[in-house]
Amino acid sequence: MKKLLFAFLIIITSITVVNAKTINFSVKGVRVIETSGDIEVSNPDFSNNSINAVSTFKEKDAYVIYSITLQNNDSEKYKLLRVEDNNTNEYIDVSYEADKEEINSKDTLTINVKIKYSNLLKNVDSKQLSGFSLSLVLEDEGGNSSEVIINPNTSDNIGYYIVLLGVSILGLILIVKKYKAGLLLFIIPVVISPLIIFCEQEFKFNINFENMTVIGDFDVFEIEIDNGNGPVETRNVRYGDTVGNLVTPTKNGYNFVGWFDENDNLVNSDTIITSGISIKAKFNKINYTITYNLDGGEANNVTTYTVEDEVTLNNPTKVGYSFSGWTEGSDTTLRTSLTINRGSTGNKTFTAHFSANSNTIYHVKHMVMNLNGVYELALDEELSGTTDSQVTPQAKQLEGFKIPDEQT
Repeated sequence: MKKLLFAFLIIITSITVVNAKTINFSVKGVRVIETSGDIEVSNPDFSNNSINAVSTFKEKDAYVIYSITLQNNDSEKYKLLRVEDNNTNEYIDVSYEADKEEINSKDTLTINVKIKYSNLLKNVDSKQLSGFSLSLVLEDEGGNSSEVIINPNTSDNIGYYIVLLGVSILGLILIVKKYKAGLLLFIIPVVISPLIIFCEQEFKFNINFENMTVIGDFDVFEIEIDNGNGPVETRNVRYGDTVGNLVTPTKNGYNFVGWFDENDNLVNSDTIITSGISIKAKFNKINYTITYNLDGGEANNVTTYTVEDEVTLNNPTKVGYSFSGWTEGSDTTLRTSLTINRGSTGNKTFTAHFSANSNTIYHVKHMVMNLNGVYELALDEELSGTTDSQVTPQAKQLEGFKIPDEQT
């Protein structure tokens, strides 16, 4: 039991040694020593173990340089091995420069931290960037290295020590109660403690760059607007802006359907632009009607047409008449051949005109009454004359019959 108590004291002593091994540095001051480009930077403030600074980068390659002065309050001399950062922001680059490598006791170390807006934020108004931390890796005169972390997330090793102490106490209790597992739990802290002594010698204080903001730049795209009835218009539109006013176009012989891009997507004045596009007006052909007044004639013709059609009318026919020509609407001009030319518009009305033939065949039938009082055909006389004109037939004197009164 005495050996166990001795080992327990070793663990407690190790933890005490770990907590006592602290590199004593402090921040003497932070200031902005240089800016370039369009950038807004507030004066950095160091309080509550934290450096707070606000910076707004408004153009690519703008930068700010912060100068951080640290003081070695330790009795030992340290050598700066390197400076590291954990910046994960894709839009900024972080670089740093120290004024010396060796820091004597009570001496100061100045580190200049340059934050540059190197990768332009595209097509977004602005973006709030996440913070980052700096780590100063130091080596003491004995060759042992440790890290001084300039980090917005403060922490301490005390949590490790409490856990190890708790495990050790639990192991001691189990040993007293004669549980075999107690010895294992008791030994684990003894093995792990030296590792923590060498790995967790850290001095930590905060620097906050959470208030970094980058302002975005917007692409400008060229859009083409073809109204289908004139020259193509070109506009330069910024990413995220709307197309702008689109005047409803007119086209002779067509109905306007809408504006469409090259992928046949409907576009209007409020369409948001995210790339260069070509906008074209789409039209549908108007179907016009054709009405015919044939005056009893017959013709096989189409009854509709469009502005893109060329239609030649077939002339009508009418028994006993010759076709004189077509008239259109109120126009009295006769046309024996009529074509609706391509490009014509509007509903059409065509009237057919005829002239009576002068040699139209007609028959005069001479009838006689037999003894039974029934009329019989005695003579079929074929004659010719003008269609729809009146004629007076000449009665024929037939043997044995009396000529009747004149008939018309």
